[in-house]
Amino acid sequence: MNNHSNQKGFTSLEKTVKFSRSFPTRRDSLTGFTMVEALVAITVLTIGVTGVLSLLAQSLVNADYAKNQITAFFLAQEGQELVIGKRNTNRLQGKIDPVNTLGNNDLGNEYDNPLYWLKEMRRCFGACYIGTADENFSKPKSFKKCVESVDSEDDSICPVLNLTPNGFYGYDGGDPTIFTREIQVTPFMVSGEEPKERGATVRVTIKWRDRPASPNRSFTLNSIIFR
Repeated sequence: MNNHSNQKGFTSLEKTVKFSRSFPTRRDSLTGFTMVEALVAITVLTIGVTGVLSLLAQSLVNADYAKNQITAFFLAQEGQELVIGKRNTNRLQGKIDPVNTLGNNDLGNEYDNPLYWLKEMRRCFGACYIGTADENFSKPKSFKKCVESVDSEDDSICPVLNLTPNGFYGYDGGDPTIFTREIQVTPFMVSGEEPKERGATVRVTIKWRDRPASPNRSFTLNSIIFR
């Protein structure tokens, strides 16, 4: 039997296997990562993840602002409708007098001319809010004057709107929100021998902050009502 043995007793096949195990091939030397390559890969991955997280955070901030801006628009529109509703109620009750005989210095609703067309709305000549008499809405909404502010940035401070479990915004019951609503009514005159009020401008301003660290935001809606 010819096994082609060498002098040390190894066959040609055994010698080839021993040689291949003793010296790594070029393919074996290229496997794995060096420390520098691993650090570069981790750095690139960190930068990519940080960018994605920053975009996600900014998207959430923009979404909150868009949602709050839409809410502010509807709250301002509601404030306009409340003033128009009161004007219509006064008109149905025959309160159409264009002149308040007691003058504008007295801002108490109860001292107005009984037939004054802006009866019970003169507290809004400065800044006011409209609240409900009770949580069951059994009495008409009343106009209440906002508190004067000592801060130079704001002329007045109106209370924070609450959100009830039924989804209504108001001042009786519910949880506090981030919104405040300020209503201003400013009559304007018609020229003639005798000064008479022809109408009034209605300005409703909604103020809020999206988050505690966010800047102050506001939305204002203006309209004109006629006597």
